[in-house]
Amino acid sequence: MECLYAPELAANSDRIILNNDEARHARALRLREGERIKLTNGSGLCAVAVVEELRNNEVQCRVQELLPNDGEYPYRIIVALGVLDNRERMEFALEKAIELGAHDFVPLLTDHSERNRTKAERLHSKAIAAMKQAHRARLITIHEPMSPKELLSLLPTDTVLLLADADGEKPHQYTASTVCLCVGAEGGFSEAEQSMFLSDARIMRWNLAPTRLRAETALLTGLAALALFHSVGNPS
Repeated sequence: MECLYAPELAANSDRIILNNDEARHARALRLREGERIKLTNGSGLCAVAVVEELRNNEVQCRVQELLPNDGEYPYRIIVALGVLDNRERMEFALEKAIELGAHDFVPLLTDHSERNRTKAERLHSKAIAAMKQAHRARLITIHEPMSPKELLSLLPTDTVLLLADADGEKPHQYTASTVCLCVGAEGGFSEAEQSMFLSDARIMRWNLAPTRLRAETALLTGLAALALFHSVGNPS
């Protein structure tokens, strides 16, 4: 079943008309009248719908079943990644973070970051595509780039702060309503940044592999560990 983005989808929706980008996507997918599809509004609601009519610039769908919070974890996952010099690697990390359930994506301006900005519009477009691919109900929130200090000041007090650290423990079960996975840019976090993280009472250090991982690999390994814990039991 294919998934399309319908931000106007609401709990009382009976019919939805897709146009512009989503209508073009529907044609690219070669959808047919009578075919069942999935719709997501990116705000917590999915629906199963039937394609009723296809036109050149719009697709009319009839909603059959609502699926609140479909494909979402019962707790919040924040991903904080040092801004990478290679844009494609940064976008890859965002896409896979969405597939693995992250709710927030925070580009970190670290001491070792070689770039200090991201292209918000491009990241937003990538996020919508990844949300549809993953059949998720919520569109990830992409924050403005910020420093590690700013991140720590914004996190809820009950957050479990997971730091990818070669000197940390093996990933293990935890209890939290909010989890923030922090990974540095190329070269990792500086000594000053590591000291700042380690002085935070919410910190939990995870050694994600016996080998040295690139930033985006460390991020995905940490998220995969969280997904594994969710599959064997709700950590919250």
